[in-house]
Amino acid sequence: MKKLKRSKKYTRGKIIALFILAILFSIIVTEIVYLLYKIDYVKVLYAKLEVGDRIGIALGEEKQGIINFGRIFSGSGAKRFLTMENQGKKDLFAQIIVIGNIKRFLNHENNFLLGVNETKKLTFEVFVPENVKKGEFNGRIFIIFKKT
Repeated sequence: MKKLKRSKKYTRGKIIALFILAILFSIIVTEIVYLLYKIDYVKVLYAKLEVGDRIGIALGEEKQGIINFGRIFSGSGAKRFLTMENQGKKDLFAQIIVIGNIKRFLNHENNFLLGVNETKKLTFEVFVPENVKKGEFNGRIFIIFKKT
């Protein structure tokens, strides 16, 4: 009876594939660790807006992490302001990301530098076009502060 020989190519192929996977894994882990190191902190806000047939004003919820634009008509808009302050020891780079169905109506400043002991007033503005039907729109606003 003859013994079957193992193919050296097959073994080399496995070793090369494992080596490539190990390199890709280490690159991904390095990127994740670097991104986590670069992020100083993230402020998460809840944003909400109601489109209706009458106006309703909502004020003072910013301190609880809510930016409430109240109830407005189609074809109109509203503004809310939020003050950010850097009390740290290094300049921070801020990036704003919005998710949710309010995103299409929301305008805001993005990608700005906040110096040490600097205060910045951010403006969040919504405008709802005429053709938008009554309803509630909401989402999350992530303000990501990164180390420079």
